[in-house]
Amino acid sequence: MSNAMAKRPLQAAPASPKGTMYVVECRGGSDKGPDGHRRDTIPICNALIDKGWTAAPLFYSDAEYGAVKAKLEGADGVIVRINPGSYE
Repeated sequence: MSNAMAKRPLQAAPASPKGTMYVVECRGGSDKGPDGHRRDTIPICNALIDKGWTAAPLFYSDAEYGAVKAKLEGADGVIVRINPGSYE
């Protein structure tokens, strides 16, 4: 992935989205860029937006479990980008 692609901001949601998707990740870790996201998170969201979906990154933590669960229950899909070997 090019640096220009990784630095693109999150695009606006379409006016009439097909549905809602979340890309779930955790804060911290060596796989994050300066914005705190994995380098591929925003490009994944933007690709979904280009296809007509509302898409947004969503940080998971045990402390925020209830809030994250509530958002995911209302979503049409989820992509989990958490390395299970590094989450405690």
